[in-house]
Amino acid sequence: MKRPLAIAATFVAVAALIAAVLALGGAFTEHPSADTSSPTSTSPVTIAPGHDAHADAGGTDSAPPRFAEPFTDIDPADPIAVMQAGLETLFTYRPSEDATQLAAARRAEPLLGPAGIDAGFVSLAPVTGAQWRQWAQARATVKATVAIPGGNDNPDTPTAVSRIVTVTHQVTDSDGRPAGRPPTPFAAYTTVTKDATGAWHITRLSVQQ
Repeated sequence: MKRPLAIAATFVAVAALIAAVLALGGAFTEHPSADTSSPTSTSPVTIAPGHDAHADAGGTDSAPPRFAEPFTDIDPADPIAVMQAGLETLFTYRPSEDATQLAAARRAEPLLGPAGIDAGFVSLAPVTGAQWRQWAQARATVKATVAIPGGNDNPDTPTAVSRIVTVTHQVTDSDGRPAGRPPTPFAAYTTVTKDATGAWHITRLSVQQ
């Protein structure tokens, strides 16, 4: 009876050894349920907090929207370019077509802030009614040139830039020839402000009479 018991004990030991080997081998092999397929275009992507996936892709913040015609060539992200174009439009007059100087302010509207600016007396060049009528009769154009300094006493901020600019005019007839005496040069205090899209607009204007 001792021999059968010895044989049974041997079988139990061998079975235990095989089970141990299989378990050890499983620790070094990939789990059969693991998903090794490549992600598809519809696979959800989780971004860790503070992680900028757009930056990883080599992208930058989107540019602000372009201005409407006729200002599509003006860079909305350049405060000085916006100031220059806006002021020169606002102070350039077509007396033979425009009833008043306010028509020029309306042409400049794409470069003005959402609330516009005070296009009343403080925002108009010092032009008399008699002078306006004279230009209208001569079918003259009164073109403005704006000189903007590199800086002033008010420091620029990331969302606001202010300058005291100088405005001069050239008066020409319908053929482009000089026609009469231009208005006296004057100074204007101007502020441009950046909006949520990154575009700059004129939000303050005061003519120094």
